[in-house]
Amino acid sequence: MGSFTKGLLAITFSESTPDEVLAAFAAFEVPSRRSAAPLLPPPVVEAWKDWSPYSERPVPDPYEDQPWRHDWSREVDGVLRFSGSRWQLFCTFMWKTDPRTSSEALEWLAPFVATQWKPRGQLVGHVHHEYDPAPHLLWVEAGAWERQDMNPQGYIAP
Repeated sequence: MGSFTKGLLAITFSESTPDEVLAAFAAFEVPSRRSAAPLLPPPVVEAWKDWSPYSERPVPDPYEDQPWRHDWSREVDGVLRFSGSRWQLFCTFMWKTDPRTSSEALEWLAPFVATQWKPRGQLVGHVHHEYDPAPHLLWVEAGAWERQDMNPQGYIAP
């Protein structure tokens, strides 16, 4: 039957994030209270009705090397807002998969995360498998995505 992983992300995009990456989340835009936000490109409209970021596919994903070409607003629930200098994404999701697969589905975001003001990497969220006692933390450091399992070593889910 499978089990679920819940996730939460809080990402500040770098100033150099391409418009096509922001378009993957543009459907979540909310008005900025601080200043006028730059115009976002139109939101991506998913052309492939069976796409999901975490499932095994009978047909290869034509955008495997360009995951921003998918409509991520179908797979996560979030808010995209302009902070006055950068776009910020806050989102949650629940996927029928494990924390490793969830993390791998999101690692394409790493090069677009602003981390220069954090000396030891940036905590961008967590994923929590429904049977585990602790979450897996998600970090970005030097443009690389890292998943840190906070469960005790040798722990086996019941």
